[in-house]
Formats: sequence, C-alpha cells, structure tokens
Amino acid sequence: MTSENTTDTNDYALEPVPESAQTSGVAVGMINGALAFAVPGLITGIEIGEALGFWESIAAFLVGGLILAFFGTVTALVGRAVPEITHSTYYLNGLYAAPVIAANSFCETFVCEGLHDDQRAEHVMRALCQVSANDIAAIDHAMPVKDIRHALIGGTISKAWALGKAVSAAKEEGADIAKVIADVGNGFVAFRGKVTAFEFDTIGGFSVGSVDLAGADDDEGNDAGHTYQIGVKNENLVSYHDGEVDVTIPDLICVIDENTGDPVTNPHYEIGQSLVVIILPAPDAFLNPKGLATFGPAYVGVDAPYRPASLQNRHNK
Repeated sequence: MTSENTTDTNDYALEPVPESAQTSGVAVGMINGALAFAVPGLITGIEIGEALGFWESIAAFLVGGLILAFFGTVTALVGRAVPEITHSTYYLNGLYAAPVIAANSFCETFVCEGLHDDQRAEHVMRALCQVSANDIAAIDHAMPVKDIRHALIGGTISKAWALGKAVSAAKEEGADIAKVIADVGNGFVAFRGKVTAFEFDTIGGFSVGSVDLAGADDDEGNDAGHTYQIGVKNENLVSYHDGEVDVTIPDLICVIDENTGDPVTNPHYEIGQSLVVIILPAPDAFLNPKGLATFGPAYVGVDAPYRPASLQNRHNK
C-alpha cells in the first residue's frame, strides 16, 4: 500500500502568492518584529541604552526613525538608482561589493563572501533575487568610511533636503511641482502627457518594460500632438521624443504624477494617468570614460555618444 502526500509545497518563489495562500499582515509583522530581536541587535541596544539612558535612547530612536523616513522619501527624487551592482561609483573606484549580506521575504538570509569581482556579485545576487520572488534586500560594500569616502557623491543629502523642502512648499502653495523640482535640481521639464500604454515583464530578475505618453493639451501647448516613451530596466534608462532618442543614462529620467506631485515608480502606472517627465543632470562621477562605458548610452543599445540632456539638444537634432 502506498500513500500520496498531497501537501502543497509550492513556495511561489517565481510567481505572485495567490490570495488563498497569503497570510495576514499581523503574522508577517510579528515575524519581522522578531527578527529585530537578534542577539547582535540586543547587545547594540543594551550598549546604547546604558550609554544614553532610557529616555534619551527612546528620543534617539524616534528622531533617527524620522530622519531615515524623510531621506528615504526625498531621495526617491534625486537618487541615482541603477539596475546592477557594477553601476555604482564604488565600482568605478575599484571598491568591491563583497561581502554581501541579503535577506528575502521568506525570512532567509545569505552571506556571500569571496566573490571574484562585482560582475560575479551581480550574477550571484540576481540569481538569488529570481528564487526569492524577485524581492530581495542586500547590503554591500561594508567597509570603513575612510575607505569609501572618495567614492561618494558629495552633496547628495543636502540636495535631497533642498528638494524635499521645495516640494513640500510647492504643494502648500499650489505651485507647479514639476517646475520646482527641475529648478532646484538644475534640470528641466521634458514632457507632460497622459499614459496611453505600458507593459512590463520580469526577465532575468529585472523588471523590463516601457511607458508610452501622449502630449497633454495644456495652456502652453508645447507637448500636444507629440509622443514620449520611456524604456525601463528596473529604472528609467532611456527616453524617446516622437520616436527619436531624447535622454539616456546616466542622466536621471524622473516621473511624477501631475495631480499629486508624487513620484511614480515602475511598474505602477495607470492608463490615462497624467504624468510629468523631469530630467535631472547626471553626477559628474558618472561622466568620465569609465562611467560612460559602464552606465552610458551603449548599455541601453544606443549607438551614439552621450550628450547631456537638454531641450536645446532636442531642438538641434
């Protein structure tokens, strides 16, 4: 006699978890909360509490959380997000990513040491991402500040702070948020329009797709009758105005909802949604020969030298 085990062992590593197999947010929250009680965290907390005292420790915790939340929000507008580990100023300065520590939503953790180079680190982490339902968080380049200081982009936090304050003020005053972002970020508003189509797929651990816009019939009428398309590989990498290349990496192609002023992240678009495309200049660290060879037009299949994005360049084509 034989018996068949009918237990469902599918962990949905490569597909969304169906509603019937989902668990409650409370249960997930309890698990995540329990992770915070790891021994190293407890020891760190004890040492901080002993040094500062109870109420001072509570105050430090709350203030630190608020600061992290604030910068996490405003850097969505100015951060140079990139698809691969090699697309970083660390790589451009010869600083290797390993050791890399990663965790996924299955409460699994990975410590990757001895990786040959950053290309290998990218391949290993991308493979782990694919078997983690394409959702993984990683910490890399864990090294003393003195060893990475020269690879950092100076002024990033100050720029994020200035942009965050300007956007908040613009919302309160009812000002043109897109124009404010462009002015403070030394960029320009590239296009205003409505979403006519978008498509995304997960390929090799990347979110790959495109977004199509039709120009808005606004008061100025600059974009009415024109089209705009953004090519995506995790991040916005290239854009086309009326079918011709308009902007490429390493310049930043930022998208906000025109009605709310909030950033729109991939792939969260809606047909008919009113968007504004804002272009911000690339940090100088990406504009040297190695930076452009690693994260320039060729990476997105554009067979042309990099040209800093500007409306003037568009009109001169």
